Amino acid sequence: IFDKKVKSLHPILKEISQVIYTEEDVFHANLFYKGRIDCLVYYQNELCLIDWKTSSKRKKTVKDLYEIPVQLAAYLGAIYSDSTLTNFDRKQLKYGIIVNYEKASGEIDIHKIDIETLEKTYWPKWL
Repeated sequence: IFDKKVKSLHPILKEISQVIYTEEDVFHANLFYKGRIDCLVYYQNELCLIDWKTSSKRKKTVKDLYEIPVQLAAYLGAIYSDSTLTNFDRKQLKYGIIVNYEKASGEIDIHKIDIETLEKTYWPKWL
C-alpha cells in the first residue's frame, strides 16, 4: 500500500520546490485554538498550505470535501495569527491545497483553493 501511495503522490511531490514547515503546531492568539498543519511549501513556485487526506472515496469536487476547506481556513487563520512562525512572508501565501488519496484505487484528487476564497467563504463558516 505504501508503494502505491508514494507512486500516486509523485506528481504533486515533484512540484514541491521548498518545504517551510511539516507537521507544525499553529496557534490563533485571539481565538485561542490550535492545530497542526501538514505542510507549508512552495508548490509550483507559489507558497501553499497543503492538507493531506486519505479516504475510502474519491473527492472529485470541493463539495465532496464537506468541512475540510473550513478546517483549512482555520489553519490559515492560525498561521496569520501565530507570531512564532517566522520562516516565510505571510503575504506570499497563495493557495490552500487539499490532496485526497483514495485507498482502494490509489487515485488522488487535488483541490487548489485560493486564499481569498478561503478567507471569504470558509473562514466565516469556521467562526
